Amino acid sequence: MNITHVGADLAKSVFSVCAMGPEGRVVERRDLKRDGFLAWLQRLPQGCIVGMEACGAAHHWARQLSLLGLVPRQFSSGGKARLGGITRRGDAYVRTLLVQGAKSSLKQALKASP
Repeated sequence: MNITHVGADLAKSVFSVCAMGPEGRVVERRDLKRDGFLAWLQRLPQGCIVGMEACGAAHHWARQLSLLGLVPRQFSSGGKARLGGITRRGDAYVRTLLVQGAKSSLKQALKASP
């Protein structure tokens, strides 16, 4: 099998996949059930690039792909990854935890120094 790129549309029960060869032509198109999708992924050669949409299930399938020797990567639209960091107006709970951790570290450092 000479597949270099795969595009997968993840759904609840039926996944649509489109496989392309090195010359950029479609080699295979099919609809697969959830368990059939994993069996189909096992046939792919290592180094094959698999593109999936960014949804909650994509994390599960990225872990499955890494177990099969296929390396998952992340690409964001527009060339800039927007992963959602902590800003001054960001998540107050996370900021509180960071401040408490810093205070605890300082307290332990002051106890340790003579």
